[in-house]
Amino acid sequence: MEVHCANCAGKIALERDEPFLRCPFCGSTLYLDRAQTFQRFLIPPAVPRARVELLLEDALAAAEMPSLPVQSVDPELLPFWSVQEEGGRRTIAAFSPQPPALHGFSLPSAGAVYFSDEAASGFAVLPCAESASAQWHGREASGRFSLVMVPFYRVTYGAEKTYTAWIDGVTGKVHLGEGPPPLTKQISRRFWTMLSLLFMVFTAEAFLLRGIWSLALVAGSAAAAFPAARRFFQEGGP
Repeated sequence: MEVHCANCAGKIALERDEPFLRCPFCGSTLYLDRAQTFQRFLIPPAVPRARVELLLEDALAAAEMPSLPVQSVDPELLPFWSVQEEGGRRTIAAFSPQPPALHGFSLPSAGAVYFSDEAASGFAVLPCAESASAQWHGREASGRFSLVMVPFYRVTYGAEKTYTAWIDGVTGKVHLGEGPPPLTKQISRRFWTMLSLLFMVFTAEAFLLRGIWSLALVAGSAAAAFPAARRFFQEGGP
């Protein structure tokens, strides 16, 4: 069986079934799908592993989410179709399922090089899904498609409940997706809980006592409740 190189149109004899090829004529790295080849590129990583936790912490703080311990960091190369259209280039995920956090992801305009194992060192290659072929199969201009591998850090973090964030290994952008409840919501919930408890206490005191004794007891209760309320908010409640 023979296929044509997506770059130079040279004929390449297939000796075995493998998804990735290197053209013996032009040296292009190719992706083989349904007996058709596509150029395969890689955007080299620029963000070191050592920055991952700091980037996640900054992103959580910016979103007013609590800082949680990191459970694991997995460097992965995610495949995306780069499609040349009249209005410019479009990015389509070539893997499945695509995390909701990465919906709308767009490839950088420059920086891609031909894929090589050396440039991808330390990153696990996520395979293309079979359904990826549906993006181009049957189109006359399938040569407009090329496969681009993008480095990401898949970060699992949390304590009782775990969450997943994707950190772009090129730009350092953090894609949080589902995360812990914002601190503002937690503070608001604790505030109304404390306010309800104090209201019930003050109401009971006013009902049981009359006159100046009632006012004195309410004032004393409020003074005693202040340090307890401060600890309640700082420690996160019961």
